[in-house]
Amino acid sequence: MGAPSLSELLREFGELKPYKRVNRYYINIDSSQLRSVIKKLKEAYNGEIYLSSITPVDYIKDGVIEVNYEIQILPINTLIVLKTKIPRDNAVIDSIVDILPGAKVLEQEAHDLMGISFNGNPYLRKPFLLPEELAEETPLRKDWKPKTR
Repeated sequence: MGAPSLSELLREFGELKPYKRVNRYYINIDSSQLRSVIKKLKEAYNGEIYLSSITPVDYIKDGVIEVNYEIQILPINTLIVLKTKIPRDNAVIDSIVDILPGAKVLEQEAHDLMGISFNGNPYLRKPFLLPEELAEETPLRKDWKPKTR
């Protein structure tokens, strides 16, 4: 009996859906499941997973920020996007930096530009990418407007 398929591996978290391109999938998960899903992937593939991006998307009308974690699973040459939503007015999610250290800079970027707090990330600071005069702002949120000088 071989290793379980990616779909079987993640069944408890939701339905794995394909993108049009081969070996590209996404799954919608609750934000409370994020760390468990990543730990499961890391264990199932002997640590050979790579976090390529964390992409927040502001759905202002819905009052949420969707946080997309793009993970390359090297042994099976597959990309999976973990999609989770957090409230805009309380943009907090658990950090994964202790599981995947490469998340350090990606979480800092999302914190700086979108105002997302990552619980457990000791490296968060503002400004990170932004100039000092924008340190308290979130310029990638759809309702952001530059302050007049």
